[in-house]
Amino acid sequence: MGDSMELLSTGIPALDRALGGGLLEDSNLLIVYDTYSKGWAIAFEILRNRIRAGDFGLFHR
Repeated sequence: MGDSMELLSTGIPALDRALGGGLLEDSNLLIVYDTYSKGWAIAFEILRNRIRAGDFGLFHR
């Protein structure tokens, strides 16, 4: 114990708050959405923000 988990911002303040501060470092995030909901837009925004922060990722629709 004593190890703290680092949180990474999604770049979307409301989502970071809902996640308790952001995404856990070295974790995966799966976003499941209905075909007609345009849920891909939130995934794309998170990916774009993380790339700007120096990360890399994959978007598959």
